[in-house]
Amino acid sequence: MTTVPIDEHNLKPAERSDNDDRKRCLHSFEQVSSASTSDLGRIFSLSPLPTIVLDAKLRVVQVSNSHLVISGYSRAEVVGQSIYDLPAHKVPATDTVSLHRVVTHAINTGEVRIIDDVEIDDGVGHTAYRVYIMPVQDQGKLIYVVLTAYNVTEETLGSGKSHI
Repeated sequence: MTTVPIDEHNLKPAERSDNDDRKRCLHSFEQVSSASTSDLGRIFSLSPLPTIVLDAKLRVVQVSNSHLVISGYSRAEVVGQSIYDLPAHKVPATDTVSLHRVVTHAINTGEVRIIDDVEIDDGVGHTAYRVYIMPVQDQGKLIYVVLTAYNVTEETLGSGKSHI
């Protein structure tokens, strides 16, 4: 999904807003839509994007149901484990050394890092993933690392890549 900023110069006068209106709208949205911690946990668990949340020591603290489906693990088998104790193909990642390098780089720079073309053979077929690694900091201190896997199999097949 690509997000594009709205160019208000191309909008009709009735569709334009000023900064004060936008700020009021955002402020009221924040007040009205605040979700409880249990709601946020439920939203995360039910997300269709396979996602793992690690604490600052890189241990799994949360995992989405969709990740449990692709990994074949239960939540109890994953939560509390170091990301490096899981088999790389279950993360998914190409190998543990590459995963460590990319996670370390993301943490050190504070930037989102991407692992492209992670191909997993589950014995039935191949699935290709693009994995986003996002460090979450609070006042410069690492508190979480979020790993999200996007299935790009169709995209990869469409580009003419061969899968062996």
